[in-house]
Amino acid sequence: MNGGIHMATQKDVAARAGVSIAAVSYCINGTHNLNPETRARIQNAIKELNYIPNSQARNLKRQASRELCAIFPDLENLCYNEFLKGILMKAESSNYSLNISCSYNDISQEQMLITNAVSKHYAGIFLVTCQPQNTKFFQNIQQHHPIELVFLERLPDKMDVIYYGFDNYKTLHYLTSQLIKNGYRDIALLTGSGRHFSESECISGFQDAMEAAGLPVDESRTLTSDTTKEAAFSAFLHTWVDNPPQAIITSSQALCQGVIEACNLTMNHIPRDICVITLDVENWNRSSFYPDIIRTARPAYSLGKESCKALIEAIEKPEKTEDRFHLIQDTISRYPLHLPAPRKIGTAPSADSIGTLNIAAVDIPTVRALQAISHEFFNQFRIYLNFDFFTFNELFALIQEDSKREKPDYDIYLYDTSWFSYLLQNGCLKDITEDFYTTPESTKYFLPEFLANCCHDGRYYGFPIVGGTQFLIYRRDLFSRQDLCLKYQKDHNLSLRPPKTWKEFNSIARFFTREYNPDSPILYGTAIGTQLNEELALEFEPRMWGHGGNFYDHHGRLCMNSPQNISAMANFMESFQYSPKGIRNNLDAFLEFVKGDAAMVLTFSEYATQIQRTHSEYLYKSGYSMIPSHTPTNVGWHLGISNNCQSLPFVFQFFHWLYHRHVSYYMSILGGASALEFPYKNHELLRMYPWLSLSPDSVQMSRSRLYPLKKRHGFLTPNEFEGILCEGIRSMPRGTKEISECLTSMQKKAIHLLAQ
Repeated sequence: MNGGIHMATQKDVAARAGVSIAAVSYCINGTHNLNPETRARIQNAIKELNYIPNSQARNLKRQASRELCAIFPDLENLCYNEFLKGILMKAESSNYSLNISCSYNDISQEQMLITNAVSKHYAGIFLVTCQPQNTKFFQNIQQHHPIELVFLERLPDKMDVIYYGFDNYKTLHYLTSQLIKNGYRDIALLTGSGRHFSESECISGFQDAMEAAGLPVDESRTLTSDTTKEAAFSAFLHTWVDNPPQAIITSSQALCQGVIEACNLTMNHIPRDICVITLDVENWNRSSFYPDIIRTARPAYSLGKESCKALIEAIEKPEKTEDRFHLIQDTISRYPLHLPAPRKIGTAPSADSIGTLNIAAVDIPTVRALQAISHEFFNQFRIYLNFDFFTFNELFALIQEDSKREKPDYDIYLYDTSWFSYLLQNGCLKDITEDFYTTPESTKYFLPEFLANCCHDGRYYGFPIVGGTQFLIYRRDLFSRQDLCLKYQKDHNLSLRPPKTWKEFNSIARFFTREYNPDSPILYGTAIGTQLNEELALEFEPRMWGHGGNFYDHHGRLCMNSPQNISAMANFMESFQYSPKGIRNNLDAFLEFVKGDAAMVLTFSEYATQIQRTHSEYLYKSGYSMIPSHTPTNVGWHLGISNNCQSLPFVFQFFHWLYHRHVSYYMSILGGASALEFPYKNHELLRMYPWLSLSPDSVQMSRSRLYPLKKRHGFLTPNEFEGILCEGIRSMPRGTKEISECLTSMQKKAIHLLAQ
C-alpha cells in the first residue's frame, strides 16, 4: 500500500481553496451564507483532496457506532440477496443495525454513498464495488478514516483488505473439465465485466481448463457483458445465433435468464441442443427456476454471515490479526455432475421451409435486430427472411427499378420517411390499407406520428419499423462539475446546463473545446459527421427550424436565402469549429462521444443503445435531453411492398408478427428503435435505456423534411435536393454576406433542377 497518502484536514482544504478554516466549516455545516465562487472553490478542494467531513465530530462524547452499511450494485441479483440475509442475521444477533443502499454500478453514486457512510460515522461497510481499479480512493478511506471495509465478490486492485468471495476459478475449471470429459468440445462462457475479480477468475478457470485439455480457446466463445438478462439475450443473438455452442456456462442467474430467452426464441432446446450451466446459490426450492438448467450451489448466505462476523471482529478487536482473504468453495464439486449427451457439432434443428421473403434494406441497428430475431418468425411460420444490404442511395434507386418489374426481385423494401412522397408519386408502393389496416386494433399500438409518415389521404403504404427520435446526449459528469459550472457562469452569466437554444449550444461547445479553452477537460465541444448528405442535412435542419427558418416562404415559394436561414447557417458554421475534423458520419460522431473526446452530440435512439452494449461505463456519465429549441427532425423507416409483389400472404403474416409486443421488446433490447408504443412504457427498458423516455414527447415536436418535389418533367428526388444543400454546406464561407451569397447560389441550382 502507498503509505505516503496524507489525511486531508479542514486546514488543507482551506489552504487549497485560499480561504479561512472558518469558511470551510461554514461550507460543510451550512451555517453561513457564502458567495457562490467561494463555495465552489471549497467544494472543489474537498473533492481534489478526498476530504471527508465527519458529520458527528461535534459530538465528542458519543458512544461507539453500532450502525453498518451495505452498498451493492442492485438488489435483483439473487446472490446479493442471500449475502444480505446472512449479514442481517449476524448483525442483528450482535446488536448492530444495517443500512442498505444501491450504487447501480454508477461510480459517482458509489463514492457518494461511501462518503456519506464515513461522514455519518458508520462502524463498517460491506461493499460490492463497481470501481475496483480506484485504489487511491479506497486507500484514503482505509488509512485515514475510522471505518472498516469488507469487500464482497469484487476485489480492489493491489490492496490488503478483508475480502470474501467464491472460488470461481476452481468452479469454472471443474465445470469445464467435466463438460470436456463428457464429450463436449464447443463450450462457451458468458460473464460480467472482466475488470471484476470474480468474473476474471471465471474466465481464467474456463480458459485454463480448455487449454489443459488441448482444446483451442476461441475468443468468440468467451463473452463479457453487463450482468443483466437483457445484455445476455443481446450477446447471444448478436454473436452465437448462427453458430450456437454445445454448452454455455453463465456466471449469474440473470445472465442465464437472458440465455434461456434467446434459446427459446431461436428454438435451441435445453438441454438437447445446448447444455446451460449457471453459477447459483444454495436453494432447496428448484420449482421457481427453469427446468433442465444445471445450477451450482454457492453458499451465499454463509458467505454473508461469515463476512459480517469478520467485520464485527475488525471493529471490536482491531488489534487481532487474521487471514483477510477468503474464498468460499462452491459445493457443486462435492457431488456427481449429471450432464446430458452433447449435440453433435454441425447438426442443427430441422429447417423445412415453405417460402422466403427477400428484403432490401440499409444496414442499420433495427434491421440487424430484426435479422437476429427472424429465427422466431421462421420457427413459427417456416418462412425464411433473407436480407440484402445496400447503401442509402443504392437502395433508393433499387426501389424505383425493382418495383416496376412484373416479378420483383424483392418482396419488401425498407424506405426512409423523406422518400415517401417521391416513391408514392412514382407508383413504387402498394396501398395496403385493405390488406393490413382493416381494424382500429391494427393501428392502435403505433406511435401516431410514425404511422402518419407512411399515410397519404387516409391510405397506408407501409409498416413503420424504425421509430425513435433525435435528441442530445451530453457528459452529465462534466456538466455537474463545480469548477466548470463556476467558470461557465462567470464567463456567460448562465448556468452550465443542456443547451436550450442553438446559440447556447455553441457557447457550451466552445467552452469545452480545448483550442478555445485550455482548461477544458475534454478535446471538443461536439462532433459532426460531414460525408453523408442525408445525415449532414439532419444536423442543419433542426438549427434552421430553431431560427425560424424554412426552405419555403409564406407563399410556398422556394426561399433558401432568408434572414432566418442565414442566421441558422452561420450558427452551424460556428459549430464546426468545435468539432474534430474528418468525422464521416453520425456513428463516427457518436463514437467520439463514447470514447470521451466530445462533450455533447446530436444522436438517434438507434445509436444510443450502443452505449449499453459497448461502452456501458458512459451510461452513468451521460445525460439526455431534447435538442436545442425543441426542433427535432421527423425520422423513421418503413417496410413497403410493390404493386407486383408475388408473396402477399407471407408479407402480411410477417407484418402481423412484427406487431406483437414481445417482438418490439426484443428489437429494442438488441439495439433497434421500435415504432410501437410498448418499449417506451416498459420500466425495465426505460431503466436500461433512459433516453427512451424522451421519445414520445420528442416525436410529437418533430418536424417533417419537406423538400421540393415536382419538376417540369417528373419529380425531384430527396437525394438531389440534399445534395445541393450539403455541397453548399461543405463549401460554405464564414462571413454573413458570403453565406447569403452561397445560399442564393444553392437556391438557383435547385430552381434549375426543378425547371428540367
